[in-house]
Amino acid sequence: MEFSVGKNQYRSRRLDAFKQLFVVKRIAGVLDKDLVSALVTQAIAPSAEPDLMAHFAAFTKTVKNLSDQDLEFIVTTCCEACQRGTGRDWFPIVANGRYMYDDITAIGYLTISYRVLSEDLGNFFEELRSIWETDPAPTESQSP
Repeated sequence: MEFSVGKNQYRSRRLDAFKQLFVVKRIAGVLDKDLVSALVTQAIAPSAEPDLMAHFAAFTKTVKNLSDQDLEFIVTTCCEACQRGTGRDWFPIVANGRYMYDDITAIGYLTISYRVLSEDLGNFFEELRSIWETDPAPTESQSP
């Protein structure tokens, strides 16, 4: 997926399934239904430009409830999946555990993270929702 933040172009690759699980594990305790809705909305219409301001409030509400370590893990994981365009070339945002651009602001990192999460976890939550709708939890009479 390609997107812009400010004047810069970014390209992200999909997080592998285990990275997605570790991110979900970190945010599961603080997930807000508004954030899940925003991520699913982006997954359903990936070509549509998201209304970042409408969804950003839900994202920042979730972020404020994360521990510092969880926030660092999530932002680093998302940024490791991204490259920044400089003309015709693309370069990693994070290389060997080191952030390569000192002009990216805190809001920039949160926006990049939101874009990566909406691409990856939106599908995760959409899949989870479809499983819940088609395969409801067993009732007491159905359990062994």
